[in-house]
Amino acid sequence: MTVQNQQNVSYSRYSPEFIRELGAQISAELNQDIIENLMEIKVNNKFIRRKSPIKLKYTMETTTANIWRNEEISGEQKFIENINSNLNKLSETNYGKIETEIITLITDNIGDNFRNLILEQIFIKSVSEKSYSTLYAKLINMLVEHYSDTFKEDVLIKTEEFYKTNIEKKFSLKDITDINYDELCQLNKDKSNLLGIFTFIGSLYQENIVNSPIIIKYIDVLFNASIDADQIDDDIDKYIECLITLITIIGYKLENELPDQFDELIIKRLEIIKNDKIKYKSRIRFSVMDLFDLRKKGWKN
Repeated sequence: MTVQNQQNVSYSRYSPEFIRELGAQISAELNQDIIENLMEIKVNNKFIRRKSPIKLKYTMETTTANIWRNEEISGEQKFIENINSNLNKLSETNYGKIETEIITLITDNIGDNFRNLILEQIFIKSVSEKSYSTLYAKLINMLVEHYSDTFKEDVLIKTEEFYKTNIEKKFSLKDITDINYDELCQLNKDKSNLLGIFTFIGSLYQENIVNSPIIIKYIDVLFNASIDADQIDDDIDKYIECLITLITIIGYKLENELPDQFDELIIKRLEIIKNDKIKYKSRIRFSVMDLFDLRKKGWKN
């Protein structure tokens, strides 16, 4: 049976018998490229140093998948599934192939709804998969070129919505004594995604999608949470980790764009963290020192 909520989102309900029967028929296997990567580890009897982690991917038999699809899916749902299927395969080595597949999809599916859907899917992915943020930002840049300035405006609007929903509200929350258990769980889940958010915004800045005022706004909120916090708590470490990651990504470009303001905006505030042995752990202060060393090397590892 299918029901509709107030937002016109449909949900399908399945009986326990149907789920059990489906489970008994599911047959899936690892993708061939994943098998080859794992076999390389086995043959060499050691772990291979990689820039990005291996993501296990399984392929379900078509006949099994069709059992679940007992109703014809809409064009938008099919578009989302095809986009996500390509995003799940995305890596540094196959970026060109995935970009071509996505261009074909957006060429075959024209309209504001499809343009908004692909933007939404990439933003969702960027939060939970920070290792791929540079590739997601690269895709966004490609989409800007495809859709022209209209899509760039969409991205800027989405970035502002993202800020208000995931950053502004979160960092303005000082007292959690009145939050119930479910809200607390959600808050903790959101905090675990913070690094993905800031990494992606930094990558968008690198691709010239967002400008320096936007990136400074994100930097300011992290500094305020790290330096101006009224009490010492575990969240400070997470905020500074986000800060270090963000500055590592955008430091070279931002310093070249704002050479007269960079020290005031970034360096002097990092010095406060580095020198405060009471408020900040040694690990945190050393990470700031490492960032200073990176700057001395011209932001090159």
